[in-house]
Amino acid sequence: MKKVVLTMVAFYCLMIVSPPFGYFFYVQLLGAWGFEFITPIFMGIILLSGLIVGCTLVMLGEVKTLRETIADQKQPPVQIITARKRIRSLKQR
Repeated sequence: MKKVVLTMVAFYCLMIVSPPFGYFFYVQLLGAWGFEFITPIFMGIILLSGLIVGCTLVMLGEVKTLRETIADQKQPPVQIITARKRIRSLKQR
């Protein structure tokens, strides 16, 4: 959860507070009314960045648990047989 919040705060600082992308740049470029239309887009980007980080953390957690269960089973990994290998083995018979 800390990583998600940190990402959202960082994107907020990048999009709204920092000088090249910030409020003053858009006020000078678009006028005072232009920033009102861009702010919802910025908020959507900020929320999307948090969602991406959150989903990535969930997927990493699932991969770690899957690795642990595979390691606990102590079975050899499944071999992927390609079509060429299968054809070769059938020809040799």
